[in-house]
This record gives sequence, structure tokens and C-alpha cells, in this order.
Amino acid sequence: MRKRALAESLRRRLREACAPVAAAASLVGFVAIAPYIDAAAAELKLLPPDEAFRLAARALDTRTLEANYTIAPGYYMYRDKIRFAIEPDSGALGKVVLPPGKMKSDEFFGNVETYRDRVVIRLPLARAAPGQTLTLRAESQGCADAGVCYPPHLQRVTLPVPRSMASRVRSSRSPFRRSRGSAEGVEACRMLNRRRVVFAALAVVAIAAGIAAALQLREPAGMSGETLLAVSLPDPSGQAQPLSRWRGKLLVVNFWATWCAPCREEMPMFVKAQDEHGARGLQFVGIAVDDAGKADAFAKEIGVNYPTLIGGYGAMELSKALGNSLMALPFTVVVDPSGRIVLRHLGPVKPAQLEALVKRSL
Repeated sequence: MRKRALAESLRRRLREACAPVAAAASLVGFVAIAPYIDAAAAELKLLPPDEAFRLAARALDTRTLEANYTIAPGYYMYRDKIRFAIEPDSGALGKVVLPPGKMKSDEFFGNVETYRDRVVIRLPLARAAPGQTLTLRAESQGCADAGVCYPPHLQRVTLPVPRSMASRVRSSRSPFRRSRGSAEGVEACRMLNRRRVVFAALAVVAIAAGIAAALQLREPAGMSGETLLAVSLPDPSGQAQPLSRWRGKLLVVNFWATWCAPCREEMPMFVKAQDEHGARGLQFVGIAVDDAGKADAFAKEIGVNYPTLIGGYGAMELSKALGNSLMALPFTVVVDPSGRIVLRHLGPVKPAQLEALVKRSL
């Protein structure tokens, strides 16, 4: 509890400074944690998609595979976003019938079927030789109840087809093979846990040493505000728009997608804030992780009054370079008038956060 209180105390001081901070850099070689605090705090409460949606599979016989999704508490998968294929022979898999899901009423997408906890799916094989090794390719998409959605996610499981009837019997009792991506997800979680320890330790060291008042201000390693401002993306008409055209404003760059319900939910708040504070120097820019047609249609539907740029799925890599290690949405970055990044936030932005930024920076 004491460490938590100390960490919160440091967070308040860093936010009041309204700039990235190199806390105890000379002691631990770690620089400028302030811009990452909001995004990292959100990430630490979330799982990488391989851990949120664990995939395992096994071959029951030469005619049947069985896929098993274990879904973490607080997460759900969309039934209509699940796809399977056998690599490299796409015709090796027969028609897949997914079990019924639980109906979810969505404000934007209507009634959709979702899976929670666990779902087991039988996959018919159209052709497979005994003893053959198959690679099952699975595509899925899901969200967290915390208000974050993941882009379409690929996982692969390599598994052998039984050689004989006896091996088929053993196979029906054999454990599932996990997707290769799951191991990467475990390591990602370990890295996030280590990051939590580092943040807590830095907070304790910084306050105990009494250096909070003399912190050196600089941007973190990685993509800086100036680098972000140098990025150019097309608008829905295909015209390139450099972010540098909004230099000198309080620039709120929001990564979103039409398939992301939390993104769609927060955008009317951005429209209102742009209308109220735009004359004072507040400027929103939306980067759509989507195609131009869908993004432009939705923007017009809700009356978006700020620029929409089209990044496609490649924009997820840009968001990752900015600190969105989970590559989930919505993700928001704020650049102050001097060109420094002052906020990186994963998940919906709260009205109080936005108001505080406006009051501090304009």
C-alpha cells in the first residue's frame, strides 16, 4: 500500500509538470516515464490477444480437428469474426459450423453473438493423410469489457494427424496443442509485469531521494512528438496530409476504427470538444485503422468536424511506435503546442482527462 501511495504521489507531481520526466535516469538509465504512465497503466490491466483469447487444437482423427478457445474473464470474442483454414492447403478444411454464442446488444452493431469463458469448435477435414502434419490458421477478433478492442488477430497451431485407429483413440484423450503465438503472449505479460515493478521502484527512488522537484524534462526514447508531426497520411480523398500542418496547436491524435465500438462511443465527445475549444487551439485528428470508404461514411454519419486520415491496418504499427504495445483501440496521443507528447492513452478518454488537458495547455 505504501508503494502504491508513493507511486500515485509521483504521478500527481509529474502530471502537474505537464511534461515527460526522466525520473532517476542517472541511477537506473530509464528516461522519461511520464508520457507512458497513462498508457502503461491501461496496458497493465489488459492482456495481449494471445493471452486474452488462448487457442489450442488437436486432431481427433483424419477427418476431424478440434479447436478450443479459452477466453479470459472480462473479455469476449465475436462469433462472426472467427475464421479457420489449413495452411498451405486451404481446401483441406470442410465447412465449419460454429456453436451458437450469447447474444449481445451493441449500441452500434445491433445484436451480435459473442463467446465468453470457453468455446470448443469441431473442424471437419476434407482431406488429410494419416501421419501428416497440419498447420491450423485461425483468425478472430474480440474486445475487453474495459473498453478496448483488438484488431483481427491471427494464430497458428501445428499438429499431427493420427496414423492409426489406436492412435485416434489416444488422440481423443490427448491434450490440446497451443498456438505458437500464445508463448509470445506469455512473454509479453512477463515484460508488462516487470515494467510494473520498474515503475513502482522508480517512484519510490524518486521521492525518497527528493528529486521530484528537480526532474529533467525530456521526451522518452522512441517516437517523439516531432517525429509524429513529420508523419503524413492520406485523407479519404487520397490527398496527403502532414500532421505538421497542425503544429503549434494542442493536437489530439486518435487512432480508431469503425469495428471498434469504444472508439465510436467516444468520438461524439471529441466532436463537441473540437467545437467548443477549436478556436482556442485545440485540434483533433482521427487516424482510421480502416479503409477510406468505411471511415469516411461513419465520420459523416456522426458529423465529425475534424480531419480524418486513413492509416489502414498499417496504422497499428504507428500506434505501437507511439507506445501502444498491445496494438488495441482506441489509442490517443496528445502533442502540446511546443511539440512534446504529453499523453499516451489506451482505451476511451474520459471527459475529465480531456478537460484537464485543455485547462493546462490552452
